[in-house]
Amino acid sequence: MSPEQREDPSHSTYASDIYSLGVVLYELLTGRTPFDGRDLEGRERAFGRIATAVSKYWVCKRAPVVIGEALECLGGAGYVEESILPRLY
Repeated sequence: MSPEQREDPSHSTYASDIYSLGVVLYELLTGRTPFDGRDLEGRERAFGRIATAVSKYWVCKRAPVVIGEALECLGGAGYVEESILPRLY
């Protein structure tokens, strides 16, 4: 059973089915369930440490590209229009 089904069955979506399929496949391959409910705090702490590092890396890696695209949309770095018309929009 997926976590969202356990908390509130009325809010479950197709993601619950995908989660359940993944659990079944994992159990078929390894012979054990991926999560048995014990040591929840330790797992959450470990996930938090990894997720924080991954998200910081992704943001720092992606930010220059996003900023560059924004500058291109706004006329490029240092590009200034000579007329008043662009300022009106």
